[in-house]
Amino acid sequence: MIVKRWITEGNVDKILLTAERGDVFGEMAFVDYGLRTATAYAEVDSMIRCLSRNTFNSFCEKYPNAGAKALDNLLRILTLRLRATTESYVDAVQYNVQVSGTESLGFQHLITSSMTVEVLLTSGASIYGTVVTVEKSEAGFQIILRQPKGGLIMTPYHAIACIYFDADKK
Repeated sequence: MIVKRWITEGNVDKILLTAERGDVFGEMAFVDYGLRTATAYAEVDSMIRCLSRNTFNSFCEKYPNAGAKALDNLLRILTLRLRATTESYVDAVQYNVQVSGTESLGFQHLITSSMTVEVLLTSGASIYGTVVTVEKSEAGFQIILRQPKGGLIMTPYHAIACIYFDADKK
């Protein structure tokens, strides 16, 4: 049994799980009463047993200790799969950062390269300048920009809606 999810970007089927005899799948929808997030396909003749949540709840009422153990095992499976998904996600992000070169867009790079940025504030106003430093104060973090005419502007992070890089090439 293979469990796949269609990924629109790239038009591919991503195999999430190749189930072996006795494996469980569909645990997320079972636990949170939600919709399925993937589709299961049998590659060979298979016998699949389906356990509805209503049947499981009735079983738990009749056999609470066994129901608790079954739910504990199901949550353990869910947690193991979530950990694997998290590791895959982190690996993908790190890979994309390395390949795209975006690790060089950190604030230290902005400070040393004197790149002009546009900071869009939550008020809707914009300020332009080069990043001088990013500091932590009692009020939180703030970014300090040097304006084209030489003045400095200190802006707290909570007031920043967006930062546009390479603003002088607009």
